[in-house]
Parts: sequence; C-alpha cells; structure tokens
Amino acid sequence: ALNSAMEGLVLYDLTDKVSGKALFSPHTIKTILDLKLLNIGYDRQRLSFVEIRTELASKVAENVTVPTLELGDGSHLSDSWAIAEYLERKHPEGHKIFGSTASKRLAAMLNDFGKTVLGPHLGPLAMPGVEAILDKESAAYFRDVKIGSTRWSKITNLSASEKENHISQAASKLHVIEAMLNSESGGPNDAVIHGATSNVKRNRSIWLAGGEEPSHADVSGDFFFFFWF
Repeated sequence: ALNSAMEGLVLYDLTDKVSGKALFSPHTIKTILDLKLLNIGYDRQRLSFVEIRTELASKVAENVTVPTLELGDGSHLSDSWAIAEYLERKHPEGHKIFGSTASKRLAAMLNDFGKTVLGPHLGPLAMPGVEAILDKESAAYFRDVKIGSTRWSKITNLSASEKENHISQAASKLHVIEAMLNSESGGPNDAVIHGATSNVKRNRSIWLAGGEEPSHADVSGDFFFFFWF
C-alpha cells in the first residue's frame, strides 16, 4: 500500500512526437525503474520536446526537464536523482532505493560518471539516431536549440576515425564498471585448498552494489548501458 504522499503521481516522460510511444531518455528510464522497484503506481504522460518546452514549461518552469514527477498536492520534482531521494524519504520502503550509505555513494558516482565521463563519447554517437526519430518540430528544436547548430554540425560531420575513437574511449572507460563487478570477494562457496582456489563457482551478485536486490546504483548504470547496448 502507498502512503498519501505517493497518491496521484504523474510522471512526465519524453517521447518522439505528439502522442508518441518511443522511449529513449535514459534519465526518465531511471525514474521509471525506481518507481517499479517500489511498486508505485503513476500516470505516465509522454511529451515531445516541443510539448515539454511549451505545455510542461508553463505548468512547472521555463527550464523544466524530464523526468518530472507531479505530486498529489500539485507540486513538481525534476531530475531523476532528486526524485530518487524523494522516494527514499517518503515511501514506506524507500530504503530499497539506495540500500545503504555505501550503495548511495556508488549510485552518486555512477550518476556523475555516466554524465561527465561516458556521456561526451556516447552522446555524439547516439544523437543523430535520436534526431532521426523525432517529428519535424521536435527535430528542429533538438538540433538548433538543445544541441545547438554549431555543435550539431560537428556531430553530424564526424569522420569514421572520430566515431571509432569515441567508441574505443567509451569501451575503455566501461572497464571501470567491469572491474567493480569482478572485484567481489569469494563467499562460502569458495574453497581454498593448499593455497589455491578450487573450481567451485562463486555465487556472485549480479547487482552493482552487491546483495540480492537491485538499487539505484543499477538504475544509474542504465545511463550508459542503455546507449552502449
């Protein structure tokens, strides 16, 4: 059961056109997964870029971004991290969002890692594909305003070698995540015989923060895995 603070939620999401269904924003996916983690019901409103800049902006603020969560009292929260912290505080099982202080720190690192370290390499590779699925008005806004005409020209004129460099740079930085997943120490299923580890298979957690359940650390990791795969 949800408490009163969780009733009447509206999630404003990004899509490709008016009344569209496409889902391609990794930031809104973070919030969708957080809501799913807590089994929270909500009304999902999918808006095009133009609708966000007009309809949603008139309701919230001129510089509004998605995801934006409308609360039952009519107030709004924007930014996936702010929404995650709100759910952590207000939901009866909000502790599941981050799991622990260490897990929350990991989630914060991954959140910033995706934006500042991987984003500059994955973004230029993904942006032309995003622009191609948008309706005419949204595509124009995406190219000329959100990205900017000068930067857009550079992105669309990347050479094959420049694209390959972005790919190799992103791949090398993903090794950080691979190292984290491979650094988990052995549990009771690891048998050490004569100083050597046996061939007994470890029971490794599939979640970035370890443990038996996902947390926002896995949701934050979605930012770059969404683009990469």
